[in-house]
Amino acid sequence: MPRRGDDRRRDGAAADDDEWWLPQRPGRLRRPADAPRGARSGRRGSISPWTEDRILVERARLLRRLGRFADAAAVWEAIGAGAGPLSAHAWIEVAKLREHRLRDLPGAFAAAERAWRVVERRRQIGRFDPALDEALAGRLARLGRRLEARRAAERPAAAGRVQMSGR
Repeated sequence: MPRRGDDRRRDGAAADDDEWWLPQRPGRLRRPADAPRGARSGRRGSISPWTEDRILVERARLLRRLGRFADAAAVWEAIGAGAGPLSAHAWIEVAKLREHRLRDLPGAFAAAERAWRVVERRRQIGRFDPALDEALAGRLARLGRRLEARRAAERPAAAGRVQMSGR
C-alpha cells in the first residue's frame, strides 16, 4: 500500500490530482482568468476595494464595536467634513452616536442639521436621495421633540428653585 506522500514529485509540489485542501498542493500563483486586469497584483494602479473612504468607514465601525464611541464619532466627523457622497451618511452616524451612546442630544441635533445641509447641497446639484431625505427628516423631528421635552422638564425645575437672599 502506498504511503501518503509517495505521489509527490521531487520538487515537493503535489500531483495535479491531489485534493485542493492538502497542504502539499501549491497555491495559485497566477491571476484568476475572470479577475479584472491589474487586480490582485502588487502593481501601482491596481484595482482595490480599499479606498481611503472605505478604510475610514471600517475604522469608525471598529471603534464603535470596541466601545470607543467618542473616537468613532471623531472619525465619522472627519468623513463628514469632506464633500464626498458619504458626507451625509457620516453626519447621520455622528448624530446616532451622540444621541444613543454619548447622551448628547444638542450635539446629535447639530449633527443631524449638518447632515440636512449636506443633503440640501446635494439636492441642488441634482443628487437627490428620497429615502435618505425621509429618514433624516424623521430623525430631526424626533430629536427636536426630545430636546423640547428636555427643556420643558428643566423649566419647572428651574422655576421651582427659590434663591435665598444673603442674610
